[in-house]
Amino acid sequence: MARYMQFTNTKFVNLDIKLDNIQEALPDEGTEILARLVEAERRQPGPQNIVTDRATIYTSRSLDYASDVVYPILTDLGMAVFGSAEYSHAIQAVPYRAPEVILGMKWNESVDIWNLGIVIWEILCGEHLFGRDNEWGTLAMMIKYLGPPPIEFLKRSNIYSQYFDEQGNYKGAILEPIALKDRFQGGGDIDMFVNFVQPMLSWEPEQRPSAAALLAHPWLQ
Repeated sequence: MARYMQFTNTKFVNLDIKLDNIQEALPDEGTEILARLVEAERRQPGPQNIVTDRATIYTSRSLDYASDVVYPILTDLGMAVFGSAEYSHAIQAVPYRAPEVILGMKWNESVDIWNLGIVIWEILCGEHLFGRDNEWGTLAMMIKYLGPPPIEFLKRSNIYSQYFDEQGNYKGAILEPIALKDRFQGGGDIDMFVNFVQPMLSWEPEQRPSAAALLAHPWLQ
C-alpha cells in the first residue's frame, strides 16, 4: 500500500483508506479461479435469504486457490482529490479522521499516511486504535495514546476552542494515558513496529513520513 501511495500521492489523495476499501487481487490465473467459483455455485447453490423483491443475501464462498503472496489493492476512489494541493472540506470516516480534519484545518496528502497508520494497526493488532463514532471520542482516544497536541498546532485552527482551552487542555473526557509502545510486552520486532507506526500518527501533518520514507524503514526490510 505504501508503494501505491508513493505513486498516487503525486497525482491524487485517496482520502478513504480503511479496511472496508482494501481488497485482495487475484493471481494471474484469476479467470480460471472465478470460473471454478461460478461452476461450484451452479452445481451446488449456497443458501440465500431473500429479504425483499430487490434484495437477496447470498452465502459467501471461498475462492479455490492457494497463494503465499497477497496483493492488496485500494478501492473506492470516489472521494479522491488531486494531489499537491491543500483542501479544507470534511473527509474520512470519524474513526479514521486525521486531527487536522477534525479541527477544520487545511489538509493534504498526509491524511492518507494517517489513515495507513491506523489500518496497519488494525490489521496487526486486531483493534481500532481511535474507534469512536463522534469527534469528541476520537480526539479523546488520540490524546490517550499520542499525548496532548502541541499548542502551536492547535492555534492553526479557527475552531480549536470548541475542543480545547487557551492552554491546550482538552474540554472533553480525559482518558488514562498510555503510550503505544506500552500496549505490548517484549521488544525487538514490537519496538520496531511501534517505531514504524507512531510517526504516521503524528499530530502535525508535516511530521508524518512520506510513503517513500516508510518503504525504507527497517521494519519492512
